[in-house]
Amino acid sequence: MTVTCNLTGSPETWTEEQLDNWLKEEECFAGCPVQPDSSIDKKSFAKFYFQSPERWKAAFDLIKNTDFSKVEPGRYEIDGKNLFYVVDRYETRDRAVVKPEAHRKYIDIQVVLEGEELMGLTALEQAEVTDPYNPEKDVEFFTSDKLVYHKATPASYFVFFPEDVHQPTVKIAASIPVKKLVVKLGI
Repeated sequence: MTVTCNLTGSPETWTEEQLDNWLKEEECFAGCPVQPDSSIDKKSFAKFYFQSPERWKAAFDLIKNTDFSKVEPGRYEIDGKNLFYVVDRYETRDRAVVKPEAHRKYIDIQVVLEGEELMGLTALEQAEVTDPYNPEKDVEFFTSDKLVYHKATPASYFVFFPEDVHQPTVKIAASIPVKKLVVKLGI
């Protein structure tokens, strides 16, 4: 594992400052037009990153080097089921109609390309299952009164791990159109 900021040991042992330095200095993140949202669990990010750095590098190369204004909605493969992305267009919706969700086989990197929305986030243990896990769709739905909401704009990206229950597509005030990129990294 090569880290440009010369960190040693397991990411689980890194301090908050070391994790911040890694995010700032790791080559694959350099030059990324969007910044990590403060909600991202940096230790999980580093842990999963070093399990398959080539996938993360490919994902961030995609984000850095693609003009998504020219990419139509749809699913696009990079490395088969190991790494693919979806571009979607939709209208943001009320919190009450958007089911919080989690995934077991994939990590999501979500970037709002146009528009803005709220992303609800809580830990898996802070949520109750409403729809059991569907392995074909890699999704399980929840309810929770512990969701914390973060504003998602084209300036930042979110990363959701298997232990994260997230509620995307939530409107801020009125429903507006959004174009979003979701990169799916196989675990």
